[in-house]
Order: sequence, then C-alpha cells, then structure tokens
Amino acid sequence: MARNSNFQITYLCYKHTKNPYFNMEITILEDLDVNASDFYNVLHDEIDNDMAKLKKSVEMLKNLRLTSAEIEVETAAMYHAELFFNIEQLKQLADEVKALDENKSDTVP
Repeated sequence: MARNSNFQITYLCYKHTKNPYFNMEITILEDLDVNASDFYNVLHDEIDNDMAKLKKSVEMLKNLRLTSAEIEVETAAMYHAELFFNIEQLKQLADEVKALDENKSDTVP
C-alpha cells in the first residue's frame, strides 16, 4: 500500500501587529510533499521568511523603545527648563518687591 507523502506542518511563528509587542500566530504549511525535490527549499524559505519578520519586529521594537526613551528625556529636560525659568521669574519678582519695600520705607517719615 502506497503511503501518501503529503502532509501539513503546523508551527508557531511571530507576527508583528499594530501592537509593538510580539503575538504568536499559528502558521500552517499544507500539502507539502516530503518526496518532492524542493521540499527542503520550500521549508527553509518559510523559515527564512519567518526569521526575517522576527528580526524586523525586534528592530522595530528596539527603535520604538529608543524613541520613547529619547522623548522621555526630552520631556524631562523641558519640564526642568520650565521649572528653572519659573524660579528665575520668582527671584526677579522677589527682588522687585524687596526694592519697592525699601523705597517705601525710605519715603515714610
């Protein structure tokens, strides 16, 4: 009795979605003939494609994390600059009030 050499391969691969994190997806390669001359080539092509997608997803995730870290640092720098500016304005205002108080006390008999 001849055995059917066609079968399907089910495996998990990483899929990059709008979510920057990885999601697992079941991939099914159907009707692969193990006796075909290009069986290993087809299988390796699928694996290579999945590896390329995984590397791209990792690179995108790394870039997103670097960008978010840069934005966080820039936001903190802007916040501190604004605080420093407000402190300098308060110092000037305090100096003006002090000068007005000194002038007021000089004119009062």
